[in-house]
Amino acid sequence: MKKGLFLAFILCLLSVSTFFAQQNKAFTKDIIPDSPEKNITDKHIRNPNAVSVVVDGVTIDKRAAKYYSSEDLQGLSAEKAKKINFLYLDSYELKTSQTDLGSICKEKIKNNFELGPYNHLRKNNERVTVPVEFENCSFSISLYSWEEMK
Repeated sequence: MKKGLFLAFILCLLSVSTFFAQQNKAFTKDIIPDSPEKNITDKHIRNPNAVSVVVDGVTIDKRAAKYYSSEDLQGLSAEKAKKINFLYLDSYELKTSQTDLGSICKEKIKNNFELGPYNHLRKNNERVTVPVEFENCSFSISLYSWEEMK
């Protein structure tokens, strides 16, 4: 009887591990998406303890690197590394005037703001203006369209 239970336990473990291995493949995403990302939020961060990474001479900022596993970033070209930084850090236009922001908010935006939580709001062919509340700063951004970033 014990052998039967042990065998059933082993089979159960194998099926569970196979299920999670298949799910891991299902959640793998391309480095730069061809189509708009859907529902990117902080829960999609793949590497919460990411640090800035140098890839082919280009430093991928830790704010962008956290959306990719270290395996995703290995062997990338300098061009793709630049695209990653652009997608998560620079693919927007600040709509609030610099004067209205104040120096503290400008510094917070420059050093801490990233676009991962907003990428799902982008449209294919037109910009979208989004109000943002970030670290006690209120401002608006215009997200570049997916077509503009190609």
